[in-house]
Amino acid sequence: MKPRFALVFSLILSLIFGQIISLIFVNFAQADSKKNAYSCIDHEGKPMTVVDTTRGRIQLIVWESDYFRASGWTPEKRCQEVSKRFQQFSDNSTLRFIANGMIGKYQVICVSPQSPPPSTNIVCQEQNLLMTLEPKDKPVEVMKQLFEDAVKIGAMPIRRGQAVLDLDKYFAVAPLMDAVSPIQKPPLIPEEKKPPQSGTTIECPPILCD
Repeated sequence: MKPRFALVFSLILSLIFGQIISLIFVNFAQADSKKNAYSCIDHEGKPMTVVDTTRGRIQLIVWESDYFRASGWTPEKRCQEVSKRFQQFSDNSTLRFIANGMIGKYQVICVSPQSPPPSTNIVCQEQNLLMTLEPKDKPVEVMKQLFEDAVKIGAMPIRRGQAVLDLDKYFAVAPLMDAVSPIQKPPLIPEEKKPPQSGTTIECPPILCD
């Protein structure tokens, strides 16, 4: 009887262990499926950065602003590069707020996993840089123009000269758009440059920094 009991007991343990492993994989798959997916699409002939959320697809940026014409980057290039950065910050769990700020002498737009107290601004650093602006640009106006839909529904308040977009709150109420296929052929991306040695200077052209 003892060998039979041991066999039955072993089978029961195997079944339990198998169910536990299956649940773990299911939970991982569900968690992964809930991740926001950022991409660059062609929408009505214009490059657009969008995000696919559990609610549906949401427009983030339509790349047609005249602010960036002097940079030498086409709208498609900016769309591809910035969409890629959105995804990287999202995968690293550092993407929650978007704000304008300064890194050294450069005006920039950066991301942050958390918002500081109302009396202070989000601090922009090289590791949370989304894009660099031209010296002549007005950062708050650029933010408003880039995230037009967020401005329309009042999801981007201004405080102490800084525009702050809370992505979670925006995604919860933003209008949804019909799904459109991403741009299939990615544009050429400028060759990589070595990161700057100093934490206060960005040694690369305006608009986008590698």
